Amino acid sequence: MGLFDIFVLGGVGVGASEWAKKIPKQWTELAWPTIRIGLTVPLSQSIDVILQNANALSVNESEIHSWHQHGRDFWVLGYGEGKFTGKNAKGFNLKNPQLRNTTVVFLYGWTALRFVADNPGVWSFHCRIELNLHMGMAVVFAEGVELLSKVPVKALTCRLTAKMVLNGT
Repeated sequence: MGLFDIFVLGGVGVGASEWAKKIPKQWTELAWPTIRIGLTVPLSQSIDVILQNANALSVNESEIHSWHQHGRDFWVLGYGEGKFTGKNAKGFNLKNPQLRNTTVVFLYGWTALRFVADNPGVWSFHCRIELNLHMGMAVVFAEGVELLSKVPVKALTCRLTAKMVLNGT
């Protein structure tokens, strides 16, 4: 995967404009959304992510966002102002980038990250401002899930959970 294969645009999540069209007005644990909020990434691959910060909920107003990755660290390749373009990649720090698990995206700016998908699991990547999660400022990276054990049936003590997991409903 390359720089343009995974985007977190406008601080609102991967493919946010398409997701927003599909999100039910109201949903509960009994009415699960039908949208996909995760990305399957190939194990052992280098993955680049561009976080692009745009307007907040109000026009002409932007906020600083702190993003955190569970399950791994990532390298911060660069920061910039305005909209990210492919030309910005020429300025990436590929010699000694910062190794972090949390980074910031500045007002109307972008941040470029790289990680290696080498830790099988399902890992959350999200804005650290909890109020922003309802706006979709999170994504899940699933890597090497075929290597993970299945959930034991005994662990599914809740009938609704068992029904959903075992029957796919």
